[in-house]
Amino acid sequence: MEQIILIGVGGMLLFAIGVIAFVVVHQRRVIQYQINLQKLKEEQQKLLLQATIESEEKERQRIAGDLHDEVGASLSTIRLYLLQAGKKQTLEQAEAVTVAAKEILDDVVAKVRQISHRLSPEMLMKFGLKDALQNAAQKLKASEGIEVDFTSPEEISRFQPERELAAYRIIQEIMGNMLKHASATKVAIHLMERHNDLIIKVEDNGKGFSQDSFEKLKSIPGGLGLKNIQSRVDILQANINFTSNTVAQQGTMMTLKVPLFKTEDTQ
Repeated sequence: MEQIILIGVGGMLLFAIGVIAFVVVHQRRVIQYQINLQKLKEEQQKLLLQATIESEEKERQRIAGDLHDEVGASLSTIRLYLLQAGKKQTLEQAEAVTVAAKEILDDVVAKVRQISHRLSPEMLMKFGLKDALQNAAQKLKASEGIEVDFTSPEEISRFQPERELAAYRIIQEIMGNMLKHASATKVAIHLMERHNDLIIKVEDNGKGFSQDSFEKLKSIPGGLGLKNIQSRVDILQANINFTSNTVAQQGTMMTLKVPLFKTEDTQ
């Protein structure tokens, strides 16, 4: 009888030890998984930060190039004209040179405004995302000669300016990619509010682009534009999705869902 009890106690001890060992091993695996997940998140954040820094540096270089090549050259020409005006023998000659200098100066003012608009779109700051995207659609239609359809409710909620700008830059990048890489001839932009989200859909009839392609290409060298899109999506705590006709490999719909964190002064 005592032997049976001892065997039973021993079996229970072994079972208890086995359970404890299982719990310990499982807990260690959970902890290791959490550590690996945290490392992965940190690495992803580093990549997104690097993409943002690279994008900002690229933008600074482009602006510097615009200022040097367009504005700088024009200002040098104006300076030369003004020096010539002082050396002219007659008033008529001086006036002719001054008029030419003024025409170039007007062109410089227009170029500076264009650069300023690229940095901070005036339409967006004054009237919000809806009007800014509608204006961008009109310019796209006028400059590229493609068919553009824009639909939106009469009123769209305003939200924080920096978040509106991030959403605007995402759509700007998407439309640029549709023209450069998808060879689209038709683009449709739809805005809607659903619950507490702003939903923006952009469709085209160009080459198909899927979510799998986005996930793969955004992490490779040279995929800076897609990295920037993902970086801004993360900043907005938004969700982005690409769907395409995989059979025909034609046409893409991009859906961006942005939470509306409205403030008192933007409601």
